[in-house]
Amino acid sequence: MDDIKKLNLSGSPLLKNGGDNPLLTVFLYILVGVVAAVLVFVSFVGLCGVNQNSMMPTLADGDRVLVFKYPGSVQAGDIVTINTGERIQARNKDGTVKTDKRGLPVIIDFILIKRVVATGGDEIKFVLDLSESELPIGGDSSIPINTKVLLYRKPKGAAAFELVHEPYARLMLYSSKDGNNNIISLFKKIPFDENGESLIKIPENYFYAMGDNRPNSNDSREYGAFSDNKINSKVFYHLKRGSLTEWFFKLIYSDL
Repeated sequence: MDDIKKLNLSGSPLLKNGGDNPLLTVFLYILVGVVAAVLVFVSFVGLCGVNQNSMMPTLADGDRVLVFKYPGSVQAGDIVTINTGERIQARNKDGTVKTDKRGLPVIIDFILIKRVVATGGDEIKFVLDLSESELPIGGDSSIPINTKVLLYRKPKGAAAFELVHEPYARLMLYSSKDGNNNIISLFKKIPFDENGESLIKIPENYFYAMGDNRPNSNDSREYGAFSDNKINSKVFYHLKRGSLTEWFFKLIYSDL
């Protein structure tokens, strides 16, 4: 206690000068407040880069978004990042494999960014619309190329299915042709009945998510429903490219 009593900071040049100069005192308070606010902000909010085109036209490769690190519950329409549990090699902006100081490849979690279309207890139904399809592709498949797929959802506790209107999403097709004229389909793992329908019930504590770029997105149609604990964050703001806001947040998160 004696040592504490003897400690006297009243003669500190910084405090003395700050006390004598009201403007300096105000500046120091503001500076401390700003630093504290930034520290709190980055504790709950993250900056996430988009490294894929599966969310086009909403989000493009190279875009950046702000996310809540602790998203809590999610609902249909939310955009979330998902930890698939897979591990992949990190890559530099030029596409080369990123390495550490020892020259070894950097391994990171494989994170998806998708839109939630249904949550636990909901039911969804994919329905084939054959009204505008081309001729059948032959072989064992009887489903024509470019067959439109409609999405219906029955929320938990609701009595009936309703067509989901998604103006933000690109047209969902059962199959199409890629640039090499090869036929591709994202519905290989989803069986359709004789009426062209596929019913999926989402288990409790799970959610179903798809990319807005429906013809070019590996999502729940490939992985199935995701467990709620796979949600890594929830997107709440899309930073406009080249804007002052984007520059500001890149500076805060040291992502220049």
